[in-house]
Amino acid sequence: MIEHRCVECDEAITNPICPDCLAQRMRITLGEKNKTLAKAIKGINVDGETECLFCQKKVGICPHCFSKDVFEYLEEKSTPLAQLFQSQFNFELRTKLINFD
Repeated sequence: MIEHRCVECDEAITNPICPDCLAQRMRITLGEKNKTLAKAIKGINVDGETECLFCQKKVGICPHCFSKDVFEYLEEKSTPLAQLFQSQFNFELRTKLINFD
């Protein structure tokens, strides 16, 4: 079904966690190391047909694409924090980032 695909990568959303729920978990985890950068992580509203596993909000972006965007932001600001992020919120980031370089 087209409706259950990510608007960014066009892949099926197989791990339906909305950006708001992900961002909340990211802020908690990264806040232990850098509260300022952690607070900058915000969810985005991308409407879709897939329901978030946690809050049941409709979601149209996959966790991989949202995490990739957050990782790239963190990498610009703090490489150590980006590395911690990558280890905690992988969603296949290592494989995808290596293939894009």
